[in-house]
Amino acid sequence: MQILPLSESNLKEACSVYNASVDECDNLSLDWFRFHTLDDPDFCPETTLLAVEDGRAASFAHGVRREHANGVSGFIKSFATLPEYRGRRYAKALFQVIESHLAGCGVSAVKMGCPAPRYITPGIDPRLYTPAVDFLMGRGFKYTRMAYNMDAELAGRNFCTKDAEDALKSKGIIIYRMEPEEKDLLAEFITAEGWGKNWLLEATYAMQSNPPGLFVAKKDGKIAGFAACGALRPGFFGPMGTAASMRGLGVGQILFKKCLSHMQTMGRDTCHISAVGPLRFYHKSVGAKVSRIFWEMEKPLI
Repeated sequence: MQILPLSESNLKEACSVYNASVDECDNLSLDWFRFHTLDDPDFCPETTLLAVEDGRAASFAHGVRREHANGVSGFIKSFATLPEYRGRRYAKALFQVIESHLAGCGVSAVKMGCPAPRYITPGIDPRLYTPAVDFLMGRGFKYTRMAYNMDAELAGRNFCTKDAEDALKSKGIIIYRMEPEEKDLLAEFITAEGWGKNWLLEATYAMQSNPPGLFVAKKDGKIAGFAACGALRPGFFGPMGTAASMRGLGVGQILFKKCLSHMQTMGRDTCHISAVGPLRFYHKSVGAKVSRIFWEMEKPLI
């Protein structure tokens, strides 16, 4: 077995291993796989590895070290082994290298969780990937908390918000699609509300699509709320936030529905809401339902 760092030269092989090993709902195009690996702002070749046997890519694992206000955290973003190579210690070898490197960088624990601002899923789905959960438990990972996604059906539905937007205009609040040149205004708003740099980065990713998948509410020349879609994967919604002073006016619901309409125009039949917080809001707004459950898991390294 040969262990290689992920690079542009073997990216396609690694993507093929990943897609052949996960459920169809987690498949990624080559461009999105690159977005989550080589283009990750914390990409490290020592923790993004491909195991090769007899010239064939067999297993892939991607770890990152994230710095934040309280220190540093280590994450396993994703891992996958082709079915015919499972049980032959490829994943174990990759994890040993990744965990050793993270520990050497001062990371006290490694998590299988939500490594914002770039993540594919907010943990591991124990129903779809029971053998992978078993593997993690065997390596000393323990369950810490649960996260979940919700789905909202888009096909054949009307998410028009004109009347609600007109009502807000009478209060001096306007809703529109944000353009990249207004990024500084958004940064000021997100910072003032205390939501942190990860939300800003994810919103920025949504702004980079064509057309931008980011809608904002503005009052008195300042951002008062935002909602993003397509930031981390096509067809996915979030993050979203409304200023505390604007809550209860229907701003969030309009922003959410603007994103849903945008996804409809992009040919999507379903909106996936990742790492949900306000379940009641999404269910009451459009009848969204819990679609997937994820476990966050953690293992001490030091």
